[in-house]
Amino acid sequence: AAKTGYIRSVSVSEGASLDEWPADAWAWGDSMVVVLQLATTSLESIPTGTKYRKWPMRAHLTLRDRAGLVVASSPAFDGMYSGLYAKGDMRVAFSNNPFAAIGRDRVYFGSGQDFSLFNLSVRFDSAREIRWSALQEPVSPAEVGALRAERAAQVGTQLPPERLQRMLDMEFTPELMPPTRPAIGRVLVDADERVWVECFEPARLGTATQQPGRVWHVLASDGRPIARFTLPARTRLEAIRGRAMVMQRDTVDVETVAWYAVVTP
Repeated sequence: AAKTGYIRSVSVSEGASLDEWPADAWAWGDSMVVVLQLATTSLESIPTGTKYRKWPMRAHLTLRDRAGLVVASSPAFDGMYSGLYAKGDMRVAFSNNPFAAIGRDRVYFGSGQDFSLFNLSVRFDSAREIRWSALQEPVSPAEVGALRAERAAQVGTQLPPERLQRMLDMEFTPELMPPTRPAIGRVLVDADERVWVECFEPARLGTATQQPGRVWHVLASDGRPIARFTLPARTRLEAIRGRAMVMQRDTVDVETVAWYAVVTP
């Protein structure tokens, strides 16, 4: 059996600059590392008469060698955003989630705002885009209302009614809602280079436990749709490597890891 244990570390701190903040990283090939990095944008004052506005971030990928030196970089794309108000900023339920996914000879990435996946070749230059505009949809008032009710139930006993109302009005203000619902939550690539795309699930504010996306679309490497499936509730797809590994949570949040066979369509 192969030996396991610590191998090496790669520094990607960039001096902890807010223009190069590493958010995630993936091993690629024998010795390379792909790093998702986030950058803040200029912080402007809130215009007079406006209570809230979006504060977006920018993202890009860097390809690094075993010493952590940047070999190549991707084009910049939209990162997530927070809600800016007079006293600071806050998390936003319907912010898009930038993503990256690593295959054998390409890297997929995107903002997650619409159903678009860009990919980089093994040389880390742009190859092509996969786009599925039919999956774009408006933010549903019913979904916003359900999230608001869920948040109210979470903290309703801790706050007076007036303060609770103000908090909910702030967190779910229309000024911080996107014009259309973000399309993509995460992306995975399986051993056969099929692309598994998780449909976006809004963030649960005020809690570290998030609802996983239940609907997944499977695409061939050329972008052709192959399958669509829905996971059971409270089940998060973690990896696809011959079999599907999922994390399941029961009603008291006890987690269980399970493996399932993947049947090729």
